[in-house]
Amino acid sequence: GFDFPIVFDQTYALLQQAHAALVVSGTATLETALFDVPQVVCYYMKGGKFLTRLVRKYFIRTPFISLVNLVAGREVVRELVSYECSVGNIARELASILQGPSRENMLQEYARMHQLLGPAGAAEHTADLMLKYLKQS
Repeated sequence: GFDFPIVFDQTYALLQQAHAALVVSGTATLETALFDVPQVVCYYMKGGKFLTRLVRKYFIRTPFISLVNLVAGREVVRELVSYECSVGNIARELASILQGPSRENMLQEYARMHQLLGPAGAAEHTADLMLKYLKQS
């Protein structure tokens, strides 16, 4: 097996050193993108395929769970939700962003996102974009 240290409260220091990341849905996805770290987003929910589809169809009105994809308005980072969040899928998706075209495409999309958000006031601008998007749904 592998021994990995568990580190707390050093997110930005870790992101500065990371080549790729496995990220739980939330603001961490946007922070990871702003550090130009390719990522796979995971959100595990018990209940399997049926419950996941039910929840997504009737309770979740957005097409994506990650802020990166919501801000971009399309899939930039792969989202593995519920039953899709398996060891095999995680390993395959992480391997695809370690090098090659998937990694390069994601980094290009991040560059577009940097331009969209602008250098200053990114948090406020992101909040405005999210409100605009939510009002449209």
